[in-house]
Amino acid sequence: MESELRPDEKALWLGQPDPMRVAQSHLALFLFGIIWTSFTVNFIHEWHQGAGPPTSSFWGFNGIASELFFIPFLLIGVGMLLSPLWAYFHARRMVYAITNNRILIVQQGKTRRIESYGRSELGNIARVERPDKSGDLMFAQKHYKDSDGDQQTKDIKFVGIPQVQQVETLLRETFAVGA
Repeated sequence: MESELRPDEKALWLGQPDPMRVAQSHLALFLFGIIWTSFTVNFIHEWHQGAGPPTSSFWGFNGIASELFFIPFLLIGVGMLLSPLWAYFHARRMVYAITNNRILIVQQGKTRRIESYGRSELGNIARVERPDKSGDLMFAQKHYKDSDGDQQTKDIKFVGIPQVQQVETLLRETFAVGA
C-alpha cells in the first residue's frame, strides 16, 4: 500500500473485507446457478434420449456440433455455481484504505487495480452494522450507462469490515462529510 501513497499522504486506516461476507453476497447468483445448471443438464439428457441412433455426421442431429452447442450453457452454470468461491478469493486480495486525502480500494492479482475517491466524489455515507460490530460502509456512487444505454448506479463501499462505526467516524472527520 505504501507505493500507492502520494508524498503528502498519510494512511489513517487500512482494512480488508471479510471474504465470507463477500462470498455470501453472491448467494442469489449461486442459487440461480443451481436452477440454470439443473435445467441445462436435464435438457441435454432429454436431447440425448430423443436423438435416435448415433450418426457419423459431424453436423447431424446428435453429431459433435450439437454437443458443442451445449458447452456455453454448462459453462455459464458452472460460473454461477463458482461465483461465491471466486468472490471469496477475490476479497482476500483486496485492501481498503483511508488516507488524509482520499479513499483507496486496491485489488491485487495478476495486475493491480486501484480505485481512488477524493473528497469531491464522496456522497451520502450509509452504514450497515451487524451485531458483532462489523459491517458495510457506503460512501460514494458511480453512475454509468449499461449496454442498452440505460442509466445505472453502483454503490461504492467497504464490505464486511470490522468496527464499521469507528471507520465511519474516521471517514466523516477526515473529509468533514455530514459532521
